[in-house]
Amino acid sequence: MIIILVIIFIAFIASLVFANKALVNVKNYTGWEDDDYLSDAVKYLTWTVTVAWITLGLILIGGAFLIFYSFEKVTSALHWIVGGLLFLTIVSAIIVAIVASIAAKKIGDSGLKDSNADVEQGYKDCIYAAVISFVAIFLLILSGIIYYAYRYQKKKTEKMKTALAVSAQNQAQAQPTAMSGAANPVASNVVAAPANPVSPTPTVAKVETVSPTPIIITA
Repeated sequence: MIIILVIIFIAFIASLVFANKALVNVKNYTGWEDDDYLSDAVKYLTWTVTVAWITLGLILIGGAFLIFYSFEKVTSALHWIVGGLLFLTIVSAIIVAIVASIAAKKIGDSGLKDSNADVEQGYKDCIYAAVISFVAIFLLILSGIIYYAYRYQKKKTEKMKTALAVSAQNQAQAQPTAMSGAANPVASNVVAAPANPVSPTPTVAKVETVSPTPIIITA
């Protein structure tokens, strides 16, 4: 992701350089103010340079978020900020490509690109700026797809890890209960004996004593 953003940054620098060169070359032609096509081309190139600078600023801000905040630290708010910056950068790149193309057409319609070296070079520089901008647009779209695909895969992985952790915890909680039931298989069928059993009443034998009969002796 960072590498793609660096490539886009370099591409926009090149686009800005070519747009600036085209603007300078067209202005080097004496009498460009009197030619409607060249004056329009200068106006469009001025807008191209301005939008290119804004686009480079957006790329720098988006790259700063991704460099100083790693993917592990990027919050949901920063995700939206980075996504918004990528969207604005794509729009800016489209504007640069379209405006540079229009400027090249204006220069071509002036009929001076084949007779004046400066105008011809300005036409070529406009073409280079437009082509590089279209390449940058493709890279921006690709980087956006990679960014959000990474984000989706990361969320999916976190959900799987959470589900596995919950499943392992449930199994760990169920295992002691199963082992306790296996250790006492008939515990639930045992009938407890009464705590205070009734003792049988002992039978007491009745003993009768016989008094001896006294013997009387007479003389």
